Amino acid sequence: MHVESPACNGLRSRLVMWLLMAAGLALPLAAQAHKGSDAYLAVATLPDGRADLRLSIALKDLDVVLPIDTNQDGQVTWGEVRAAAPAVSDHLAQTLLWRSTGAAATDCAAQWRADGLERRSDGVYWIARTTLACDAPAIGLDYRLMAEVDRSHRLLVSGEWRGQPLLATLAPGDPLAMGSELADPVAQSAAATVLNYLKTGALHLLEGYDHLAFLLALVLPLYLPLRLPRPFASVHVRPVASGRRSSDWGRMLTTITAFTVGHSITLGLVAWGLLKVNSDWVEPAIVISIGVSALLNIYPVRWLRTEVLAGLFGLVHGMGFAGLLLDAHAPLSLLPWALLGFNLGIEAAQLLVLMVWVLVSQPMLSASWYPTRVVRGLSWVLVAFSLALLSRFLGWY
Repeated sequence: MHVESPACNGLRSRLVMWLLMAAGLALPLAAQAHKGSDAYLAVATLPDGRADLRLSIALKDLDVVLPIDTNQDGQVTWGEVRAAAPAVSDHLAQTLLWRSTGAAATDCAAQWRADGLERRSDGVYWIARTTLACDAPAIGLDYRLMAEVDRSHRLLVSGEWRGQPLLATLAPGDPLAMGSELADPVAQSAAATVLNYLKTGALHLLEGYDHLAFLLALVLPLYLPLRLPRPFASVHVRPVASGRRSSDWGRMLTTITAFTVGHSITLGLVAWGLLKVNSDWVEPAIVISIGVSALLNIYPVRWLRTEVLAGLFGLVHGMGFAGLLLDAHAPLSLLPWALLGFNLGIEAAQLLVLMVWVLVSQPMLSASWYPTRVVRGLSWVLVAFSLALLSRFLGWY
């Protein structure tokens, strides 16, 4: 039987305390961090065959590349928006480069004009419109917006071009081709839509610190030992406290399955327009789910099953996941493929996060202080994190 020295136990105990302190400092800061940004481009075909474009980009993203908030008071006024309009139009013309494609490729001039503001699930967006000057059956876009400041930025393209449904996700530097170059546009777009939205769904979860915090709150109290092969046998873990505790792999499977079923239901209902949601209450509800789940790790309620709680809160998280698909305005012909890819991406990222936690927790599972210093300690950090986020949503600071 492997017996650890008191010095080893003390060193590992101090390491965990440092990790808990770092997490306590980092999580509230993450609540104020700049998340990966998204812009939205709606494409429509005019009766004369030209492309009509409507671009929505977050004011907070524009303010990173252009001085929108000129007095740096944290509040963008309508006067500042009007003053910045010429600079924004010039910047869009330089970072969204359109060309007709084919044998005689030519540049397509785009004179962007400000068309007001709109509120989306993650803030206020600048709306710009233009009609491409060239009349060509096939056109392409070289997308460079936010390329120098945020490589996680994405442009979600939707609409139709000369009878062809469009649904694509572009990163800075990615090209977009619309028109006759696609021999079978509908079939190819379906496959590309699944792949694009798989990546979009995965990034959405990995960049969503609220969803990640909720997953951590769910799995924190679970005992998930791995039977590691040699030469890793030295880190083989023992049950906490008593030698008879069984692993919670089955419980984790049912909990995560319940969460998946819950968020898949509401994600589909919202995406198909069968359920209307308001981000003003959905986002705070997601934050509350983190705090409630973490508190239940500290003060368990015997009659409350974890998988039931995960399924109920999954319904709320699904409404939050659906915000990105709603903002993209996916064509009905491609919506099933977008929904499939987006959901698969969420599940893939979710499994990745869970396995990372399982691996990270292995060296600590055998310690007698694991339930108090790790489970309860991190749960208190998550409670503080949820309170900080909730205060921000409610405008307390």
